[in-house]
Amino acid sequence: MDTDTLIGRRENDLTAEVFSIYDDIPPEFLSAIDNPANLELASWILNQCFAGKDSSAVGDDIGTFTFSDVQAAIWTVLGESFNPNGNDLPDLGNDTTDPNASARVDKIVELAEANGGGFVPEYDYTTIFGEQVTGQLGVLLFPDRNTTDDNPFDKQPLIIGVELAKLGDRVWLDSDADGIQDAGENGIEGVTVNLLADTDNDGQIDDVVHTTTTDADGNYHFEVIAGDYVVEFEQPEGFEVSPANQGTDDTVDSDGLISDVVTLSSGESNPTIDQGFYQTASLGDFVFEDSNADGIQDA
Repeated sequence: MDTDTLIGRRENDLTAEVFSIYDDIPPEFLSAIDNPANLELASWILNQCFAGKDSSAVGDDIGTFTFSDVQAAIWTVLGESFNPNGNDLPDLGNDTTDPNASARVDKIVELAEANGGGFVPEYDYTTIFGEQVTGQLGVLLFPDRNTTDDNPFDKQPLIIGVELAKLGDRVWLDSDADGIQDAGENGIEGVTVNLLADTDNDGQIDDVVHTTTTDADGNYHFEVIAGDYVVEFEQPEGFEVSPANQGTDDTVDSDGLISDVVTLSSGESNPTIDQGFYQTASLGDFVFEDSNADGIQDA
């Protein structure tokens, strides 16, 4: 893990607890937070790695952001009662020897409120402190928990892992055009599949958030955070669309070019969104009057 995400602390200085989703945070933590809805803002603040960055990079020349500035900004967005030690400690960003400390804290809070809503940082499969964390990670500081030996006010991070959900599964050549995957029917490679969500909060799941293509076996999958999604298949040239929702087994039927809304929870796997295509052939050609009854079309 990038040590910058841990505000410059070395990993072997730290201990942490890992939870699968935000809802798994112990109640004693949440009860200590005035504004638990602002956990996303706190996560955004930490993942910007403000500590050690010149404030001119964000439009203000008020000095270099410090670890204390970051802590104070987090306490501000989560609520003052989240700081049980009072407001007179230097590590709260209230160092009177630095007249710009409060301004830097205010700037971090301002940026978080403008940019942090809905933020979930993305990491690949990673082992942190000996524990396997899958998918998304948020990092928060919690006072009076896992403090370092050399500085009891140097608060430790809590790693919050959000386990991703999986959605798939297959696009296939529906040879008999019945809308059901039969034995021996092959996948179709290279079909574009879009994943849609409501990212602008207008009540419509119509915003493309991920795009992929099917592999050599016709398989595809998305890994996403919990939420409501729609899968959209792009019809390849030369193919017709198989009938949707045939039979009683949803794992082998065709779901249509645009699926129904799929609601995923953290860690869930839904491999039932499939799409069949088939190709037509033409057979013909000409009926003629055989005037001389020889079975041959004559000029």
